[in-house]
Formats: sequence, C-alpha cells, structure tokens
Amino acid sequence: MLEWYFLGRGTYNIALINSSRTHVCKYPFSQDNKANNPYRCVRIWNEIHPQLSSQAYVIEDVNIGLGWISPYIDGESASDEPTAAALLDVYQISGRVVVDAPSDNNFITQENGHTLCVDVGMALKMGRSASLNSLETWETIQRKYPAYWDIHQPLMPETIATIKALLFIQHNRPDIVDVMFLKHAPQLLHNLAKAYDLVLNQTTASQELEQHKPLYIDQLKYLINQKISDYIHSRGAYEHRQFLPSLITSWFRNSELTLQKIQHAIQLIDNINKACSIQDISTHLESVKKIPLSRQRSLFFYSHFDHCLENCLGLIQNLNQTSFN
Repeated sequence: MLEWYFLGRGTYNIALINSSRTHVCKYPFSQDNKANNPYRCVRIWNEIHPQLSSQAYVIEDVNIGLGWISPYIDGESASDEPTAAALLDVYQISGRVVVDAPSDNNFITQENGHTLCVDVGMALKMGRSASLNSLETWETIQRKYPAYWDIHQPLMPETIATIKALLFIQHNRPDIVDVMFLKHAPQLLHNLAKAYDLVLNQTTASQELEQHKPLYIDQLKYLINQKISDYIHSRGAYEHRQFLPSLITSWFRNSELTLQKIQHAIQLIDNINKACSIQDISTHLESVKKIPLSRQRSLFFYSHFDHCLENCLGLIQNLNQTSFN
C-alpha cells in the first residue's frame, strides 16, 4: 500500500506525494467544482502530456471522495520566459489557454530544461471545438482575472502577454491551430495582447495577424460558425438536433426567446456552410440581424446573440477581400 505525505495546497486542491516521490495525488476541496473535477483533470493532463511514460488516472477514497494521481514532475517553479513558451506548447497540442499560468508552481521547469504545466484546472478551451465546461467556467471567473494578472505583471510580463494573445486568437481566429510562429514574432504577440486589453485597435491587430496567418473563405466559415456555436453552447447543449438549456438559461433567461434565437443560430450555421462567397455570408448574417428578436433581451442579460452577429459582421468588414482570392 502506498504511503502519502502532504505536499501542499492550492486554491482548489490539496496535494499529496508518495514516499518514493514518483506520483502526486490531488483531491479537490469541493467535489462540485467542475474545473477541478478529477475526470476532467486526468483527461487534460493526458492530453497535454503525451510524451510522459505514465498517465494520470482517477482514484476514489471512501472518506474523501474522488481524486486523481499523476506523475510527479520534479523541478523548480518556472520563471517568466519558460512559462510563456510552454503556454504556446500547451495551446499547440490542445487548443487550451492556462489562464492562471503566472501562479507559483503551476508550471515546473525540470533539470533537463523542459517546462511542463502541472496545474491543469484552468486550462480552458474556448476556441476550436470549445468545451462547454471551459466556456461556463470562464464566464463565471473572467472578471477576476485582470486584477490577478496585474498582480503578477511585474514578474511574469511575457507569460501574461502570451495568455492574452492566445485568448485573442481563441476569440477572433480559432481556425489558427499552429501558434508556434508566435515564438518568433514577439511584437505581434504583444500587439495581440494589447488588442485583447483594447489598448490597441482590434482591427489593426487582426490585420497584422492575417499577414502571418491568412484567412480564406473556408476558414472564415469555420471562424464565424465557431462564434455562433459558442453562443449556442453558452445557452445550453445542442445534441441530436435538440437544444437542452443550461441551468442559468432555465432560471434567469427567457426560455422561449432563447429557443427562438437558438433556432435562428442553427439555421444560420447551415446557410453559411452553403455560402459560395463572402458576400453570401454577409447577407445571411445581415438578414438574421434585422430580425427584431435578435436584439431582444431578458431582464438581467443583454443580447449576446446580437453581439455575436456584430462580431461576425465586424470580422468580414475588417478583412481585405483580396486576401481570400
């Protein structure tokens, strides 16, 4: 039987280490915390660490509940530049942004110089093939993060710029799956971070990004459909041609109005997939935007659907059409 010893505690977990210092066991303080659910953490750990010889797995203690075990990564808390580079590696493999990367010991640099993410709870996927769990988590916590990043800015400026640049890409260009070019384009990375903060005009940043990663009509369709899909997923789940509202939608939103918007959003995706030109795509977006319900809102929320359509149309307006030919 393995003997476990206290290793440390974070915001969401307590960590134990075995006597031979080969494995770490983590138990979340709350079994209801979706971001730190052991099954999710195991899946993400194995996704972003395919090179490790042993994988993570879930365990259950009759007294404590579910936990998970992963290989112990020996080393020191990573400094700024190695963490920033490792963030790009994580995104390259998984499409995830580790939004709390600046915290101590969330990334570890080993003796061989490799830097690995060891705290995967806030590795969020909100771009390509967005995770509903990630979208809901970020919607809940994103207002807290500007202050958190400001605290860590003096010691981890490159890490924070990289997080913001990747969030900008996730939101504006989720078709980009290869981000390694950012390792050789530091000025672009910082401009994307400024655009995320709205310090730099987002159109200017998008055009600069397009010089490195041109956007073609198929990618434009993917990008716009992804934005519309993100809206759908922010309201619930769409499976087997049936929409299942989330708890927030059921409790706080006008369910009938939301369902009508979802139906228009689903039809819009179908129409965009059939479009033969950028003008066709723009026409479909404009026609839905003119429908009064797209701007209607519930008592507590502004119309995210209208905002989504504005973003899609803005993307088309900001692109040089010749770049698609």
